[in-house]
Amino acid sequence: MATQKGKGLAVRKSRVPAVIPERIPTPATLALAAEMRNLGPEPMKQFLSNLPSRTVDLSAAPLQGLLMSGLNLQGATLIQVAFNGSDLTGSDLRGTFAPRFNGANGRFRGVNFTGSDLREAIFTNADLTGTKFTGCNLTNAIFTGANIDSALFVGAILTGAYLIAVQNFEKAIFEYAILNGALFSPGVEEIVLTRIIPQ
Repeated sequence: MATQKGKGLAVRKSRVPAVIPERIPTPATLALAAEMRNLGPEPMKQFLSNLPSRTVDLSAAPLQGLLMSGLNLQGATLIQVAFNGSDLTGSDLRGTFAPRFNGANGRFRGVNFTGSDLREAIFTNADLTGTKFTGCNLTNAIFTGANIDSALFVGAILTGAYLIAVQNFEKAIFEYAILNGALFSPGVEEIVLTRIIPQ
């Protein structure tokens, strides 16, 4: 509901479709997801390090409920990927193309999403402590019930985002974020605007 302009970071602009089509996982994606599901965190890191991350496409992959901390998926395509209930603590997801990313009930402590396209992402009840959303497109993303303690939304687009019942919002950083049409619990918006966004 408020737009902060000034000397902030420029929000990443990319040529992406306005409408995000529904995705169905391809056989190749399902095979890749199946291989990842059979690996523990360390073997999974080694497996992914052998792949050029910017060409990894896990769109609509069923990867929920996995321990996947410390992964490098920088620049990967993660449209509608199902990471709900998974633990990606400390992972590098900078610059990912991830509209409709499903991270509901997941653990994303310290994950770096800087510069990612996360339109319509779902982070309901997720642990986002220290997560970096700097310069992300989070249009219409859902954060209902999420713990956003020390999360960085610097320069992020949060137009139409749902920030209802978020926990520890006082410690999140929203400097230069665009909050037009964002929905907060009663009284929270005023606190976010007066205490967190510089005047």
